[in-house]
Amino acid sequence: MFESIKSAGLDFLRNWSDFRGRATLGQYWWVYLMLYLFDTAYGTVAGLLACIPLLSVENGDVGLESFVLLFVLIGFRGLLWLLTFVPYLSLSVRRLHDIGRSGKWLWLFYGAPIGLTLICALILYLRYVPNDLDWLWGMFIAFGLLMAVLLSLTVWQILWFVKPSGPDNQWGPRA
Repeated sequence: MFESIKSAGLDFLRNWSDFRGRATLGQYWWVYLMLYLFDTAYGTVAGLLACIPLLSVENGDVGLESFVLLFVLIGFRGLLWLLTFVPYLSLSVRRLHDIGRSGKWLWLFYGAPIGLTLICALILYLRYVPNDLDWLWGMFIAFGLLMAVLLSLTVWQILWFVKPSGPDNQWGPRA
């Protein structure tokens, strides 16, 4: 088991810019698990470190050092996200190739939520009337619809990504 985790991680780093070929079910999910566990551990430790200066607050004065620490931790997390974005995107494309789908499907999984969020924000902005709470109901409805679309796209993506490897196809032989 450790060998397959190590192999998946090395393939992830080695093929960081390879959008051709195929990635097996194990290669994709081991990397997903590693990234998820690292991000969760980092978020937990960073959250605790950011709270330490708050424990010594006197007279409500938080101090500049806690904000600086928080921004450094958030910046480092953003940097890690940027460093893993393209390799994870290429791994996702190769996983789609493995089940016989084009990598263009990722535009639906990642582009649609961004587009819907922008459309909802624009609609809410255009309908905003000062001192009128009707826009609040519109915001709840738009947010609910957005969450329903995000949830359905996430379930759809997971159902595709847990499919076993398909037969030989245009992206290469079955691994």
